[in-house]
Amino acid sequence: SSLAMVHQHRQWRRCVHHHCTRRTKSLNVYTLTSLIAITAATIVNAIFVDASSSEARAGAQHTVLPLDYYDNLVTNTSLWTKNPRSAPENSPSNVVEYFTIDRNSNDGDEKNVTFRIANIASFLAYTTSVFIPPMSSAIPPPSSPIFRDSIRESAAAALLAISLFNNGQIEEVIQNIPSGVLQSYQNCNVRLTAEVFDTSVSPILATRELTVALEREPNITNGKKFPPPAGVLGSSRDSSTSPLGILSGVHNVSQIGFAASSSDLDIKSQFPYYGRTIPSSTNGDATAVVAYLQKYNITKLNVLFVTDAFGSAYQNALQDIAGAAGIETISHSFSFSSDGSNTNGDLEDINNINDNRERKRRRGSEIMLDDIGNPIEEEEESGDDEISSALRALTETQFRYFLAIVAEEHYDFVMDAASTAGLVGKDYVWIFTSGIDLRTFQRNATYTPGSALANATKGVGILHVEPAKTTRRISPPSLVDRFKEPRLEAISNPPSSYDKFNDVWFKSVINSTVVEYLNSKQPNVTTSLNISSYSTHPNHHSYFIFDAVISLGLSMCMTEENFFTGQDVFKELTDEIKFEGATLNVDYDDVTGSRDINGAVYTLWNVLPSEDRNEDGMALFEDVAYDLVPTEHYKEGQWVEVENQAFVFFDGSTNRPPFLPPAEMNLNKIGDTYRAVGYGLLGVVCFMAIVFLVWTFCFRKTRVVRASKSYFLCIVTTGCVIMISTIIPIGMEEPVSQNWLDFSCNLRVWLFFMGLVLSLSALLTKTWAVTKVLNNPDKNTITVKKKDFFVSWLILFVPNFIMLLTWTLANPFKWERVFRAAVDVFDREIESFGQCKTDHAQVFWALILLIDISFLLYAVWQSYKVRNIQTEFEESRYIAISIASMLQALIMGIPIVIVVTGTPDALYFVLSAIIFVMCCAILLLIFVPKIIASRNDRIEQAKRERTEFLRKKAEAAKPESYDENHSAEDEDNEPVVTRSRDGAAMLVTNPQDPESESKFTATYTGGVMNGNATTLNVPEDSLNTTASANRSLCTADVERGEFVDEFTETNVEEGEVDGLRVVTNPAVSDMSYISLR
Repeated sequence: SSLAMVHQHRQWRRCVHHHCTRRTKSLNVYTLTSLIAITAATIVNAIFVDASSSEARAGAQHTVLPLDYYDNLVTNTSLWTKNPRSAPENSPSNVVEYFTIDRNSNDGDEKNVTFRIANIASFLAYTTSVFIPPMSSAIPPPSSPIFRDSIRESAAAALLAISLFNNGQIEEVIQNIPSGVLQSYQNCNVRLTAEVFDTSVSPILATRELTVALEREPNITNGKKFPPPAGVLGSSRDSSTSPLGILSGVHNVSQIGFAASSSDLDIKSQFPYYGRTIPSSTNGDATAVVAYLQKYNITKLNVLFVTDAFGSAYQNALQDIAGAAGIETISHSFSFSSDGSNTNGDLEDINNINDNRERKRRRGSEIMLDDIGNPIEEEEESGDDEISSALRALTETQFRYFLAIVAEEHYDFVMDAASTAGLVGKDYVWIFTSGIDLRTFQRNATYTPGSALANATKGVGILHVEPAKTTRRISPPSLVDRFKEPRLEAISNPPSSYDKFNDVWFKSVINSTVVEYLNSKQPNVTTSLNISSYSTHPNHHSYFIFDAVISLGLSMCMTEENFFTGQDVFKELTDEIKFEGATLNVDYDDVTGSRDINGAVYTLWNVLPSEDRNEDGMALFEDVAYDLVPTEHYKEGQWVEVENQAFVFFDGSTNRPPFLPPAEMNLNKIGDTYRAVGYGLLGVVCFMAIVFLVWTFCFRKTRVVRASKSYFLCIVTTGCVIMISTIIPIGMEEPVSQNWLDFSCNLRVWLFFMGLVLSLSALLTKTWAVTKVLNNPDKNTITVKKKDFFVSWLILFVPNFIMLLTWTLANPFKWERVFRAAVDVFDREIESFGQCKTDHAQVFWALILLIDISFLLYAVWQSYKVRNIQTEFEESRYIAISIASMLQALIMGIPIVIVVTGTPDALYFVLSAIIFVMCCAILLLIFVPKIIASRNDRIEQAKRERTEFLRKKAEAAKPESYDENHSAEDEDNEPVVTRSRDGAAMLVTNPQDPESESKFTATYTGGVMNGNATTLNVPEDSLNTTASANRSLCTADVERGEFVDEFTETNVEEGEVDGLRVVTNPAVSDMSYISLR
């Protein structure tokens, strides 16, 4: 009827809007009929429907009552106005309606109120069946189970959430509640009660406890028991949560988790009414892990996981997501029963495990001895054997990063086995997942200094889902009094719901009344521990369990049925519930009921040895304890580093180790032997250059050096030194820095081609000079000056310089490693060679080699043209051989260089050899003939001097006379030429200076005349004589041309310039001599 009325009202408004008139009458009749139907339905409902519904709405207003009021209402019949009413027999609901009196009525009249009590069964793992030694006086003796004291705080958070919910005070923490949800809550008469069970991390025990609770009959008569659970909270472990979820689904009871992350719990066919305040391992943990690996380009990962619901689901999710991201994961598992199934459950077995664990904690590098000094032979239990086997298998992968999907009770066994297997140290990184409870881990992780576990724990990471981004460093419990720590600082302004929860928590745990109530609700296992206080800083599970209780309560208020079921609650949870809670943005997936990952925060905690000390500088405790330092946060798909809190690895540095062992790279570097040969060739050329330069300086005034010009010889030598220096940058390789290697690549081409230009330009100058004689037969004198050398050098230098400069600026050479096809087992390239590379290198080499080889070919052609022209000391011949040798070295060497490219040893040797041959072709062929000629010249000079000495001695012994061959009369003041007795020399005397007798000598075959005569007559029979004057005596006169006429009269033409003397003999047409000075 209500729907019909609404429909007709919409039709009427639509009609009015469009000015309808024809249907108005029918609409009014229909509306009147609907109103009559509604009235009739209301009367029937008032008569036949139990009045409890109206009473329920009357009690909807929240009132602040004692913390245990609703617990007492359930169990104390004196508070009832009539017996409670349970759901009809055909309904699976476990909700029970209780009727009582409003205790806070302001007008003093007693008003009946009705509350729908939903009992919440909380399943928490206070203890485990694996035992550890005591860590403090508050911990039970060794034969007692591990007590996870932080779970008390989780239970306390759930109880505080129930208290705030029942008293209408959730807005003290919760913000941004949708208006519809908030209004339903404000008018809601649902009240929550709580029962807390210790699962001991045992699926069997947890299932048994829930089964018993669900089979309880509603306490509608005696009030001595809580009603069956209408909602289930927990468990903190996947292994227990899975059977609880199935059992809850069978009984149509909603369940909400706060710690179990197995993606299997998203399967609605098995867990139809399960939701959780954390993301699943697929959408949460595994996604965060893969994002972390991708951030640091880690593509190989070892995974060690325990084969329970948590470990198996986590590993499967990780493998799928990592595989899609291109990350290879190798996984190995171990079955390590945390419920004691690997023992008989006897105290003796428990103590054996306990003692073994103690040995692992204390074991260092020394051999453990018993009480009488005998070595203890370790015997590991089956779980430890499987861990060792799994780690041995993972060792074969050679991966350096390990992800351990385990719980805190597995930690010691895992790291001890990893230390034994050599899988800890500066090269390895271990990251543990959210299966590790931070508070419990930190309490248990105290090891003997120097022990295997103490060393292995350095630099470990724990990736954990957190309620918010925090930068707070968590100190070991030995250093702080967790019961007296100051209130946590707010992380935002205005305060977030996270900050508000911390404020409520702090006020609650310092309130003795609240603490007394919280302790009364804890299971019996906690009463023997004599722990009555709560940490002022709650553990991270407390935030999630608080939001879980609030979500469950709000979903119950949103249901339309008084006796709601798990199906009703789960529907409202996924459809309507969304708010800012203690864990900030809470939102549930519409299908799976798991939390959206965008509202969750993941933190990577760094486990570091605590450095806190007392005032005297002494450590505050004997064993090694550890700080937990948040280093990075993951939210909304991105990892963000915490400022000034970088992750510190095993070696104490922040340098991230590689995820694979270093590749055994064959860099194909130049061998020491080849490098020694190259430097040896460099040394030989440099030694020759120094020797030749010293020789040039020492004999600079000799006829040979003066004929060749000393500066020409120095230029040739300098060019060769520059060219051979190319061997130095050719041999440069790593570990030289990249900048220097790039520089060397460009330096080598500059050195080679600039040295070649300098030497070749000097040789071409000589060749061009001889060519001028050939091209100008009518000229008696051809002058080659210093500027001629400069012109030839400039012709070669300009194109080479432009080419090198353009290429260096536009597209310089860079040192690169070229990888070959060889790969290792990880498909990593393991063989490479260094090479100077540039874009379009072939074009560069082709152009510059074309330029220089063209000049060499031209020089060879010029040398061939002047092959019949005889020069002094046959210098043109040797220059031609030198140029041809350089060209031959280049033409033969270039193909070899192309072939050996990629083989650094061979390439280095071939390049060094080519340069060495070119330098030797220049130096040896230019200097060696001159050195030989100079030596011969000195020998001839010595012979002449001895002959002269003997002649003088003979003349002194007899009267002076002239033979028949003298050429002039003494009285005419003309030189007197006298043939010697042996007929090999002529004696020239100068009557103008009688004291200068024997100052001049001449021979028929290239003799030398020395003296300071002013005139000279050469007889007819000495036409083949080459006249050469010594600069120090008469060169200047000859150069000024004073004796040209006298030479002409005797048919000897002589022309001399500063660098070249050409002497021709017209009487003998085929006889020409060139004296290079």
